[in-house]
Amino acid sequence: MATRRERVGTVVLTALIVGGVAIPAHAEPAPGSKITAVPDAGDRPATYNGVPPLPTGVLATPASFPLTPLEYLRKQVEVATAEAQSLAERVTELDEEFEAARIATAWAEHEWSNADAKLKEARAAAVKAAVDAYMAANGAPRGFEHGSGWSDVQRLRPDRADDFSESTAFELDRATAAEKSAAEALEKAKATQKVAEENLTIAKDAYMQRDQGRLLLQERFLVLQTEEERKRERDDAKLVDYDPGKSSDGKVAHPDAQKVVRYALQQLGKPYRFSEEGPDYFDCSGLTWAGYYRLIGLKWFPRVSKDQYQATASKRIVNLDALLPGDLLFYASDKSNPRTIHHVMIYLGDSRVVHATGSGDKVKISKINLGAGSPVDFATRVIDAVDAPKKQ
Repeated sequence: MATRRERVGTVVLTALIVGGVAIPAHAEPAPGSKITAVPDAGDRPATYNGVPPLPTGVLATPASFPLTPLEYLRKQVEVATAEAQSLAERVTELDEEFEAARIATAWAEHEWSNADAKLKEARAAAVKAAVDAYMAANGAPRGFEHGSGWSDVQRLRPDRADDFSESTAFELDRATAAEKSAAEALEKAKATQKVAEENLTIAKDAYMQRDQGRLLLQERFLVLQTEEERKRERDDAKLVDYDPGKSSDGKVAHPDAQKVVRYALQQLGKPYRFSEEGPDYFDCSGLTWAGYYRLIGLKWFPRVSKDQYQATASKRIVNLDALLPGDLLFYASDKSNPRTIHHVMIYLGDSRVVHATGSGDKVKISKINLGAGSPVDFATRVIDAVDAPKKQ
């Protein structure tokens, strides 16, 4: 398999070009900006002799044609990463839906069990009432066994026994209707859970296969990348005079936001795994959730990146020139639509972020462009900043 992967990797660039990928001649937005929705996971991606497909169509087309194969592959990796992140976030959403459906099914089963027990009690009460009333008026009929079950009620004629309680019949009718309703609700919950589980399975398969395509591109890129470029990237990831209390416009990050930053830095090097929020693995929104929800205790803080934006944007949207440590930065497929957000990062300061990037990678520090042409689409502040300490 290693030989196959290596062979496939060496012809990635040729395959992308010869395979019918159109190269736009004009400048366009950054890679991934054409993604207007989460890729449809309704169909299982095909594989060819066990090799997962590379990104195709619009997603495989860089925004502009780079001058070198390395730059071309870099942009291909960026687009493929954005697609994989979108699918990973979709998996997380569907995982939450499945868990909610599973809990709903368990609750519906509990409700039905209670309703069934009450129905049995009502039937027993009806049998007893009918038997008592009949026997009080007429004595036991031949062949009748006291308390032998619900079928015995059908052998009696309550209308012949004046003492047969109307309330007993009413309770029996009500219990019968309640059990029927609970049984229908249980069947509906089971059906919903089954659909949720199927959707989750399909989405996981789509993510795993398409992400393998991204990994092939990433491997090829690393082969072509020079040691000098790798050293420059490692240098960019280093923290220089890092201070989570650095001020902006007389404000500093809230102490709790600084705690989240320090927590995220403690996770450096831990592997990425979608739908995980620690302690050993993280996906992008799992890292931010673990900090703000689990560590700080913000129970309103959601799990998925696009929901994290919606929840925090209502509190404070931040300009890129006024960021503070702990702020959240988001990548979206469509800059005008927050519902297409697929990646979230924690700002550190000095144009650096800490984030969980994608499979095959880890929690790491990255340097990003916050100036003209910045790939960052949205930025929010989770907890309001506080006044900077006055200089003595």
